Amino acid sequence: MRRNQHMNIFEEYNHGDRMPLENNLTRALAITLEENTSFMMLFLDELSERFRDPSLKISGEYEVGIQYNLDNINEIGEIEKIYGLTLTTEKSVFEDGDNGSDEKKEITDIIISIDNYVVIIEVKKNETDATEQLKRQIKKVKDVCKKNGNNYLETDEKSIEWEDIFSILDRYEALKKYDDDRVVRDFSELLYRHLYKCAPIRRFNEIKRNDDNFNAYIDKRIQSIKLEYLNKKGSEDSLEAKRQAIPLNIPYVSECNLLYDGRKDSIDIVMYIGSTGYQYWRFLKSELSGRIFSISNLEYEDGFMVEVNPFIKISSSYARFLNHYKTSEKSIEKYSAIIGRYDLDNKNRWVRQGKDLLVEIRKIVGDKLEGFNGFEEFENDFNKSVEGKTRVLCTTEFCVKVRIPYESAAELDKNDKMVNIIEEAINLIS
Repeated sequence: MRRNQHMNIFEEYNHGDRMPLENNLTRALAITLEENTSFMMLFLDELSERFRDPSLKISGEYEVGIQYNLDNINEIGEIEKIYGLTLTTEKSVFEDGDNGSDEKKEITDIIISIDNYVVIIEVKKNETDATEQLKRQIKKVKDVCKKNGNNYLETDEKSIEWEDIFSILDRYEALKKYDDDRVVRDFSELLYRHLYKCAPIRRFNEIKRNDDNFNAYIDKRIQSIKLEYLNKKGSEDSLEAKRQAIPLNIPYVSECNLLYDGRKDSIDIVMYIGSTGYQYWRFLKSELSGRIFSISNLEYEDGFMVEVNPFIKISSSYARFLNHYKTSEKSIEKYSAIIGRYDLDNKNRWVRQGKDLLVEIRKIVGDKLEGFNGFEEFENDFNKSVEGKTRVLCTTEFCVKVRIPYESAAELDKNDKMVNIIEEAINLIS
């Protein structure tokens, strides 16, 4: 039986305005640090490396507080050093500057006291930088300590990110103690559920299908694979901004994308050939036009199959997409009869050399267009598309899709072969 998320000791039924998620995560972290000494030791190891201070370790008892009023800092006892820490989703830069008035009450999110030093932590879930708030808190502590005769208090300020907390959890998991400690296990589940964007990238074979954020982890891994491909090629190009696709320098295709198809449970490498009139004509003149269907429906050694689907694409003179309907392979040879520019006559019909474009398309594709109930619907969409236009462009576009069953993709990713598969797919149409 799948475990309900509300069986998690940190998960609430409703966050709403009553308990912001940021506060809930802070509380979960504080409780985990207090309840589990092994996790606390790993956390302090991280801070020790960050602050370059080997004295940050547990040598006796420690206490963890939450929402602590720093006016009361002297109740902790004699303090020699304060470590200030921000925990956010982005790096913080500490600079000297005005730290504000010492009259303001300062409440720190988490405070840890161990021996004669104190760690105060300002937690932010989002990209809001907590640096200034932490600097005010450090100043408050120094001022309060001075009033009590402590003029030699050392301070240091650093930042860590939620990604570092995930790394600590990974190190804890390596100790094989999850099954023995529900607190850490539930804390881990809470973070992976709500802060999965900060979680380490997982390969396909490491992503659990029953994970609440399965699709998010898939998308994150897909994004990293595309970047790995560009890095391997030594390309200075970046992913296309809107579709996050890999740019290609091929005359008849602009880009290649990697997508997850939940219905087919597959990782798909998708390329559109002839998306513009210029690209289509370059394609017709290429060697690929004579073998475009020969690469289709073949099962390759690495477990993937290639699909080639032709489309009719109708655009305005500015190449803006208007209609996109899938057609059969059998009619593809006849498309050249209708490719080209068409002018609208006074009856709002598309004509070219005295021929009605709709009539010509109907002769070729009949009522077998996929995705609608008949040619009448296509004709209505067609006429709506040209309203207010005086010229249009009609071309054929091919969608080449390399479909990799998810289980095969997981095995390929485990062996670090996904970038190689993208290369193979691009070579098929090069």
